[in-house]
Amino acid sequence: MADDLSIEEQFAKAQAASKPTPTADDPYLGTPGYNPPAPPRPPGEPYKGMLLPFSKDASGDVKFDSHAGILGAISGSLLLIAWLEAPEGQLQWEHSESVAAQRASQEEKPLLLDFTAEWCGACKELARHTFADPTVLREASRFVALRVDATSDDDPAVDQLKDKYGVVGLPTVILLGANGQERARITEFVPPEQFLTTLRSIN
Repeated sequence: MADDLSIEEQFAKAQAASKPTPTADDPYLGTPGYNPPAPPRPPGEPYKGMLLPFSKDASGDVKFDSHAGILGAISGSLLLIAWLEAPEGQLQWEHSESVAAQRASQEEKPLLLDFTAEWCGACKELARHTFADPTVLREASRFVALRVDATSDDDPAVDQLKDKYGVVGLPTVILLGANGQERARITEFVPPEQFLTTLRSIN
């Protein structure tokens, strides 16, 4: 009877009962350490282990799905480009000049203005390397940061800001002290170390 068996014996009996029984198709079934192969896929069902454009037809022959291959290549290329262009870190950018100026005045902080555009290569280099540098991020956190997107040449609000701050080309990064006076202006790509020195001189 089960009640007459010790705990160890009951466990061994339950473990033996749960073991798969070897079959003619798989004589090793139930052998310790043996992992049985996965069941075969139905004909025509694509392989789901990896995102590869292969499948089997009804005869069992492997065929290449050219449409899936092209789409996969395009998707992979787009992801790679996005990864390469994505900045490693981000400042907390304001996008309204009036809000940024009000915050800087109320919080008595210096103001960092970044005039940028999608077509500006040096602007992207600044965003990717300089503004994303961890040391620059820490130092710039004491600034109120304003980013002005000047991609469109037909935006009157942007033109007004460019006139107000005397911006004639991109990139243009302007640093104002806590008193609202301009302290530095950068009109080209600068590496993190050089930009950090400029940031530290602003109060």
